Amino acid sequence: MNARKILPYLLVTLAVAMWGVSFVLTKAIFNSDAHYTATIIVFFRLLFSVVIFVPILFIVRKVRKIEKGDLKYFLGLALMEPFLYFLCENTGLQYISSGLASMIIGLIPVFVPFGMLIAYKERLSPMNIVGGLVSLLGIATMILGSGASLGSELRGILLLFTAVFITVFYSLILNKIVDKYPPITITVYQNVIGIVYFLPLLFFNIPNLQAIHFTASAVGCIAALGVGCSTLSYVFFYYGIRRMGASSVFVFSNATPVFTMIFACAIGQESLTLLKVVGMVVAITGVSIAQIKRKSNVSQ
Repeated sequence: MNARKILPYLLVTLAVAMWGVSFVLTKAIFNSDAHYTATIIVFFRLLFSVVIFVPILFIVRKVRKIEKGDLKYFLGLALMEPFLYFLCENTGLQYISSGLASMIIGLIPVFVPFGMLIAYKERLSPMNIVGGLVSLLGIATMILGSGASLGSELRGILLLFTAVFITVFYSLILNKIVDKYPPITITVYQNVIGIVYFLPLLFFNIPNLQAIHFTASAVGCIAALGVGCSTLSYVFFYYGIRRMGASSVFVFSNATPVFTMIFACAIGQESLTLLKVVGMVVAITGVSIAQIKRKSNVSQ
């Protein structure tokens, strides 16, 4: 296999690794100063992303105007993600580990088909249901393995599951415009609109913002989230979709929790237990069951 054929696989793997690491970076920011809030982190993450993306789009002349009638979809898209999704995801990360958070978010591919069934009457295979149940069993095993108590951890778990369901609605809206606009264009618009949504919340977070003791490591993590996880990762992922097809690339996202756990353990943010490993394997297996079946249906 020549380098040109290998490149898409390498770039998609790198994109998924970045998304996996994003949970660890966000958790590290929260741990660096108690005054950080989800709003502050996400706002500056999006700001870094827009600062990188917008000039690139103008340079390559890929800027497209939103067609009449589509503005409502972009407003709804940005409301779901990044606004509501990142509020729930990042706030949830304050109460649970980065590894468990990434495993819950990793259930998104399992739940999306249920939303498509309700909204667009797309067929739901029995394996989607089996995969979902297996994945939930894996998540429950990880919770037991982490020794989480049903206190503040439960709040974090519920927030992360809320983020999963928000992404289902996001996917339904995205289905309306994904074939009309380039993926990078959609990302830029939703991030720009997302910044506007976050501005009022940022105003209420000014006391926290003023109290934060900014360290080089925390600022570096935010920059990495913006430049890497919200910019380069999307470029790599979309490149892979163009070369390999969406269904093939989507399966790679199953590995996101694995990268999260590896990186978190490497820096001492998490410790591995037998139940955690078993839960991670079971959850990823469940997601894979649903994904493989869906891929098979698409090819028929």
